[in-house]
Amino acid sequence: MSDQQQEANPHQSSEIGLLELGEALGHEKKLILGLPSVAGVMALIASFFLPPMFTARTSLVPPQQHSSSAAMAALSSLGGLAGLAGGGGYQQWC
Repeated sequence: MSDQQQEANPHQSSEIGLLELGEALGHEKKLILGLPSVAGVMALIASFFLPPMFTARTSLVPPQQHSSSAAMAALSSLGGLAGLAGGGGYQQWC
């Protein structure tokens, strides 16, 4: 290739083909597959040595006489969130 052609398209020489990329990755396949495999096995072994930890919390509130109206007021205040979540309203798709 002459200097004039190389100056006209300077990016042509820096391109890499898919075959060349596959060959380069093929040479490093032990490293590419080995490191994640070793990390996964180490994480699996570590998970067997850690004690299981479960946490559950609950709070009981006795019912009140006016709880139904308070509950309705709380639910009605959440109605605006349905619009943000994409729910509600009628849409006609054309």
